[in-house]
Amino acid sequence: MSTPTYQRIHEHAESHTSLTKHYLELQSAPDQLTRHNEYLEDLLRQLKTTRENVEKASAVTRQENEVETKSISKSKWFLSRKNLKEKAREQTEQQERELAEALETEFRERATLKSLENAVEEAIRKKDKLTDKVAESNEVKEELRQLYDKIFDGPTPEFPKNDELQNHLKFAQEASDNIQAQIFSHSQAENCLVEAERKLDHCLLMIQSAINAAPYTSGTQRIFNDQGRMDLESASVAGSEAQKFLEDARTICPVVPALPPIRVKDHPSMLENFLFSRISPVETVRIIKNELTDLKKNIRQEWKFAAERYNKTAKYDLSESAEVVAQCREDLFRHRREIMELVLNAPPSYGRPRSTRYSNALPPIPGPPGPSIVVLAPPSLPPLPIQPSLSAPPALPTPSSFVPPPPPPPPPLPQSLSDSHYMERSPSSSPNLPISHPHSPSLSMNLERSSISSSPRHKPSPSLSALPGPEAIDDLIGSPIGPPPSYASTWD
Repeated sequence: MSTPTYQRIHEHAESHTSLTKHYLELQSAPDQLTRHNEYLEDLLRQLKTTRENVEKASAVTRQENEVETKSISKSKWFLSRKNLKEKAREQTEQQERELAEALETEFRERATLKSLENAVEEAIRKKDKLTDKVAESNEVKEELRQLYDKIFDGPTPEFPKNDELQNHLKFAQEASDNIQAQIFSHSQAENCLVEAERKLDHCLLMIQSAINAAPYTSGTQRIFNDQGRMDLESASVAGSEAQKFLEDARTICPVVPALPPIRVKDHPSMLENFLFSRISPVETVRIIKNELTDLKKNIRQEWKFAAERYNKTAKYDLSESAEVVAQCREDLFRHRREIMELVLNAPPSYGRPRSTRYSNALPPIPGPPGPSIVVLAPPSLPPLPIQPSLSAPPALPTPSSFVPPPPPPPPPLPQSLSDSHYMERSPSSSPNLPISHPHSPSLSMNLERSSISSSPRHKPSPSLSALPGPEAIDDLIGSPIGPPPSYASTWD
């Protein structure tokens, strides 16, 4: 089979072989690194325990040393009295024995600590080497994956499972991309809501500053001065920016609900304050401030919800989709590698025309079998052994030109010779005389056997004179027949 995919496989066979050989050498590195990390963690736990034991043994040794020092001073006092010498000697020996045991324990723990430290250092060096091998293995695997992408580019109808696995990987990658887009939208919505809250805080601060700067006038009315007007302008600008961030958050993530608009009421002018003395702008701005304070609480709640959605999607959905994508990539990589090995390790006839070494063989002759041949032979003669022909049989005629010769007419049998002397041998009545092709050796032997009956050594019957002789049979068959073998006649 010669297709573009097979051609690309054979074109990149050399590079695939070298990369595969290198990859097989590094394939066990990840498993070795995993086992080595477990071994290193075990060593670190043992090292921590041994350090604690060394500290305890050192404390016991210091304590025993102090006790030994005190015991020496007491022993001098006991030795000054004759009746206490034995007791002082026993106490001194006991203290020395305990101190020796403490020192021995400390030395043993320190030796263990030293060996563990050396083992940890060696394990860390080996871990670095295995990490490099794993990185190299990943690079070689990525090169193989890129090579497979180049070879199996586009649809491959000769390998339907490759197309199926490729579609699975495509769907899994699309799902992972959608989840990542959702995570990004939740993150951006959270940032926009946080900025909107910060701008709204500045807006409320400016409103409160304007309210505080409003002087008292006659009666209960309060108006804004120039400082208050400037603060209200700043509050209005901050409110507009906060409103813009809210709109961006809803545009990026439609899950964010719609919030009331942020609006700072335009402050009245000095003329309005003079003409309409009943209007209290300060009280109006204070009401707006209370409304914006409630809106700020809603914004804070929304960005907390956005943060929860981000964490949930990133922790569960993204990790699960990443596992699915990795599994699909691994299945596709393994299947393509099996295809490459199957094609490249196939015998030479794989994907090529079949051999024509038997193309000259003749087909079997169609049609029903030929007519049965009548062979006459005395029943007392044993069957002759079939000898293999030394000469190859002549070439068979083609089915279109082959016409079997008509059999000779059977002669009339006399009354004196019954069927016990002469019989008509057919495939059903003579199993020892098989009927085969006219030019086969077995038929020649049967004809030789039949020629015995016409030999001059036997007494021919007058009724047998009409039988064809060997020459007639030779002319009929077309192949020479040698002289008949000599058999002792059993006829009278």
